[in-house]
Amino acid sequence: MPEEKTNLTSSMTDIAYMINCKTLPYDHAFELSNQITMVLPWLNDNLQNGIHMLHGPHAGHGWERSTDDTIFLSKRTRLILRIPKTHIDQAKKLEGVTLKISNDTLVVGKSYEKPFAVTRDLFSKFVIVDEGIDEEQFLEKINNELQQNGISLHKTICGKTNTLEINNKKKSTRSLMLPGLSKQQSILIQDKGLGEGRIFGCGLFVPHKSIDAVANFKDDE
Repeated sequence: MPEEKTNLTSSMTDIAYMINCKTLPYDHAFELSNQITMVLPWLNDNLQNGIHMLHGPHAGHGWERSTDDTIFLSKRTRLILRIPKTHIDQAKKLEGVTLKISNDTLVVGKSYEKPFAVTRDLFSKFVIVDEGIDEEQFLEKINNELQQNGISLHKTICGKTNTLEINNKKKSTRSLMLPGLSKQQSILIQDKGLGEGRIFGCGLFVPHKSIDAVANFKDDE
């Protein structure tokens, strides 16, 4: 069943750009952010603004992708920014720009708005982990941040660890799934994100690709 779309209470939205780019380094977040914010410097003015990393296949034929690998992008891959709805027109300035990321070139094409899909289960591939804390402490910090936004969840599911290089520093990350959300919680988490580094693709949440995630909501009580 299709995801339920909403524009009622979200202040943020995703803008998707068609791109012409065949390959990128796996760890491209910092360079991508620097290139885009040179064209759209206002992205740095709001901590909720985000730049999604681009993804190729995670694994195939029994192998798991190394973080040192090159990722291969399909023609369907989109560059996605998470921005305030009030800035949609300003974001069009990125159209037609050529970005230089390491030894690769990314040409940005036309853009379109991609409203949030409101689903029960949200997922972030990269949430920055403070140095020296374990999984239990990480989840405690996440739950505290959720509660500060008025969200109390019965379960938060911590996943794969990873490392990204941001401003010449290694940052540890974990994937995170937030299941069983209400409509309002789903919108709010996509609006606000969690943790640091949205501008580098961290702490941005998208619908989790599962049967339960795309099921229609019953009316929230």
